[in-house]
Amino acid sequence: MDSFELKVGTIRYEGKGVLINQVGSGYLGTKESPIVVHVDTDTDWPTIIPAGAGVVVALLVAWLTIGMQRNQIQGNISNFRQLWMSELREVASELIQLMVYLVNMNSKNKEFKHSEDYYKACARSAQLRARVELLFSRDDDRSAALRKAGAEALECAIGCKYGEVARPSLEKVKTYKNLLRFELEQAWIDAKKDLGLNKRFVFFNFLKK
Repeated sequence: MDSFELKVGTIRYEGKGVLINQVGSGYLGTKESPIVVHVDTDTDWPTIIPAGAGVVVALLVAWLTIGMQRNQIQGNISNFRQLWMSELREVASELIQLMVYLVNMNSKNKEFKHSEDYYKACARSAQLRARVELLFSRDDDRSAALRKAGAEALECAIGCKYGEVARPSLEKVKTYKNLLRFELEQAWIDAKKDLGLNKRFVFFNFLKK
């Protein structure tokens, strides 16, 4: 038998098999010889397609949400970096100015080292140098080189003597200034990377192409 049509309206179950009233009282299908019924139904595409679209939309929303959260975090990092750059620029500019002032006054004014201005300039320079070093709390070669250059520049500025050639001391200060400028330039490059939204959203890059 290739096929069997079952009309459930005329069938009831009595624990032994399936009783077919229209045929008679015989049972078709027992424990020893059960009937295997295969139900063949067509795929309900009108139901599946909206459900699949809902899953795709949910995944897309989650992906965009994660991207926006990551962008917000990067934006906060960029703000902290901008504050760090602003403080470093302010402190470093005053420190460099005081170093040059000390070198010039020590080399040209014989009485300057005995004046109150000298001690005030030395104290302020030491304070500013400490702030710069605290801004560079990294433990790497660049930070170590910058701290060393700052110590040498300040030592030359404070120790410069009357009548001494100012150029060597000013060169030390210039070297320190260049290292500070390099750090600010690198921080600016990193800040621009933090704000590079198109590099993080592949979907937007795809649309641009």
